[in-house]
Amino acid sequence: MDFAKANPGQLRWANPGQGSLHTLSGMIFLDGNGIEAQGIPFSGGSKTRNAVAGGQVDFGFMGISLLAGFGGELRALGVTDDVRDPIYPDVPTFGEQGLPQMGISAPLVLWGPKDLPEDISNALVDAIAQAAQSKGYNSLIVKAGLTGVYSTPEETMAMVRALDETVTPIIMELFGK
Repeated sequence: MDFAKANPGQLRWANPGQGSLHTLSGMIFLDGNGIEAQGIPFSGGSKTRNAVAGGQVDFGFMGISLLAGFGGELRALGVTDDVRDPIYPDVPTFGEQGLPQMGISAPLVLWGPKDLPEDISNALVDAIAQAAQSKGYNSLIVKAGLTGVYSTPEETMAMVRALDETVTPIIMELFGK
């Protein structure tokens, strides 16, 4: 951080592309800490990860699950959520490092069209709840470096609304829209 502040614009940071929560997190982090860095957008997290691992950029903001299989090439510096990731418990939160706590995580949510018939929606919700409890699902999630947490549709929408309340004011401040 000291180097970045003393050398504005010299560092290059990778992100998974315009509009992603990881890109927004990076922008919030840089802006909130008075750091100027060149943003290099990629098409997705794996390309972002590869650019950081390959040394084409100095750092990147991406999902922590992308560490899976890249422990020798990458070092996670911090998570933007308020709590440590259960799969990577050794990676501290920003707040634990004396940085502003961001309280941002990127949930994976299954969405359907607005007019999805209720019987199909209910069947999907039931099937997902059953799958989330299966041994196979949980071992696959851990193998992929993810944290599998099942939430009901109501819990998910509450989480999405809370995330929206967190990031909307920041988006308005950064982009003035």
